[in-house]
Amino acid sequence: DASHQHVDFVREYGNDIYYGDGTRLDLLEAAGVADARVVVLAIDDVKDSLRAAELVRERYPSVDVVARARNRKHAHQLMDLGVRMIQRETLRSAAEAARQVLEQLGMSHEQATSTAEAFLAHDERRLLNDHSVHDQADQLRSKAKAAAQELEDMFARDAAELQEVIKS
Repeated sequence: DASHQHVDFVREYGNDIYYGDGTRLDLLEAAGVADARVVVLAIDDVKDSLRAAELVRERYPSVDVVARARNRKHAHQLMDLGVRMIQRETLRSAAEAARQVLEQLGMSHEQATSTAEAFLAHDERRLLNDHSVHDQADQLRSKAKAAAQELEDMFARDAAELQEVIKS
């Protein structure tokens, strides 16, 4: 971690943690990356995150990387580097908030959960499908429009179901 406050806090609870720049090979090696099964990248700066991912993937290809992505573009850039376990920062919390709203509007817990999970699955498919054209603005825009229509259709079906629930 590049924050000495975070390092001190984590060390207080008996955990091993290293202070420094996670994009530096010497620091990663001092932290034991050569013997690691997995490296977790939760670096705020996108460029630094990508540099660290690239370094680990190049030097230690057998080490799995779990990376936090700031946004879709960052996720696609991590995918370009061979990172396959990516967690986008706000996606799950936004889906959970939507699930809670649906429940407050009268949808059952099961139905709201199913709707939120359907959205997450749709979004994950879209992320993977868009990866091949993420650096081609025209094609990405076209795919985004088609995905938006698909999502709008899904929401319309859900809204109709919700109205039926509210009426009953």
